[in-house]
Amino acid sequence: MFSKLFGIGALDGPAFTRLVVKMGRERGLWTDPTVDEAAMSIREGGRTMMLGNLHQVFLEVPRRERHAFIEARVLASVNSPAAPASYADAKDLLLPTVRSTGYVALVPLMVEGGDEPRIAGNLLAPGLHTSLVVDGEVSMSIVSENQLETWEVSFEEAFTHALSRLRTGSLDPFTVIAPGVWIGPWTDSYAAARILLPDLLHRVCIDPYVMVPNRETLVLADPRDPDAFDKLVSLLVEMHEQPYAISRRIFQLEGTTLREAVPPATAKLTAKYRELVLMEAAMDYGEEAERMNRRDVDVYYAALKVFELPGGEFMTRAVWTKGSEGALLPPVEEVLFVELEDDAPEAKAVHSVPWASVVEAGLLTPTDNILPRWRTGTFPGPDWLERHAAKLE
Repeated sequence: MFSKLFGIGALDGPAFTRLVVKMGRERGLWTDPTVDEAAMSIREGGRTMMLGNLHQVFLEVPRRERHAFIEARVLASVNSPAAPASYADAKDLLLPTVRSTGYVALVPLMVEGGDEPRIAGNLLAPGLHTSLVVDGEVSMSIVSENQLETWEVSFEEAFTHALSRLRTGSLDPFTVIAPGVWIGPWTDSYAAARILLPDLLHRVCIDPYVMVPNRETLVLADPRDPDAFDKLVSLLVEMHEQPYAISRRIFQLEGTTLREAVPPATAKLTAKYRELVLMEAAMDYGEEAERMNRRDVDVYYAALKVFELPGGEFMTRAVWTKGSEGALLPPVEEVLFVELEDDAPEAKAVHSVPWASVVEAGLLTPTDNILPRWRTGTFPGPDWLERHAAKLE
């Protein structure tokens, strides 16, 4: 009663999850759900609700409207229809989407038990994946590889059909928001998905810079404008923490090929852009390590450090401690080889070696992780370290 009268405060993720579970139980939506407050997930009857993005939106809603928001936006989706039983029933509900590679990799790890199926899709560009959703009246549900097997249809066939459906609703013109910068006008949760329609983008300008910071935003910029890249970085700074985040990268569409854009030599915000991208990768790595550790998986994730250098540039280092052979680490610029004294917290020796030298020496083995991960082999001997590394005091 008081929450309706005075409103709901700015709950953190676990508290928001508990409130949603409480309200859902009161309405008979759940009986005995499996709740992971840290992951903000609720699972029952083979269906999982992820609350992370909804929590971000919840915090932006005025205090007195938050109770109604939970009822109308969160709980209403619990009773959304189950996935269609056949492809014939599903095909005209399918729409394409784009997701971050981190999202695709981490979703199967976000529910205790590890039995979430892999998301169906393909790599579109560095850090960006295609995917499919069943578009319902109040929610969308992402299509898994298992679902496609049940429907007996390939991802390519289903995706092609879904893309044609998206195209029919993509005729509105882009809006100019600054000289040489345009934003898509769509507010249907599929604005970012229009990055999959290269002919649509080329009507605006040739070989545009493109960014999709969240699912509601598709921004283009003309690369012939010397300030275009900096304009997009400034927008990323404003938008990168908005709900339904996708990617902090800036891409460039060349013909039908989407690649990560190379900052022009004239760009003034290259360091800020690099910081945004590196921090996104570091957050994905940290969350993956946390999820795997909570599952008691016998794997060690090496420490990842992002440093700001005196000139304002950023660099990454991973720490390989002697005795942690078989550990996982992400691609970085330098690997710190650390030898510890027995029963002493201080390092006996620390050597910094460029990533390329470590890989060339065969000390790391690539894994088949969706997010690039490498497994450490045998810790190198002192002679190799002395030849390839600068000893750090």
